[in-house]
Amino acid sequence: MYLTPDRIRCSFHYSLFIKLCHLVITKLVAVQKINNDLKQTIFGIVSNGELWQFGKLKEDVFTRNIISYNIESLDKLFAVVNYVFQQCLLQLENSEENL
Repeated sequence: MYLTPDRIRCSFHYSLFIKLCHLVITKLVAVQKINNDLKQTIFGIVSNGELWQFGKLKEDVFTRNIISYNIESLDKLFAVVNYVFQQCLLQLENSEENL
């Protein structure tokens, strides 16, 4: 099989990207334990600057959005980032109401 340097580089970056995903999941679990609230949804974003992936942790279930976004589709990317921030804001408002 013949691989150009670009393909090798992309393969390396993807491997690094997967490692970042695992690191983010570990961080989400740590935040969940620090907050001592398994019902709270913790959101995570992984990006290498070009490719963006989103996921969330609620209780013991991690859900990853199967769609990856890139900077070439900024409108879609911004819409997803905005959604994540809106969900965080809603959780914050709901938790303040329950105090």
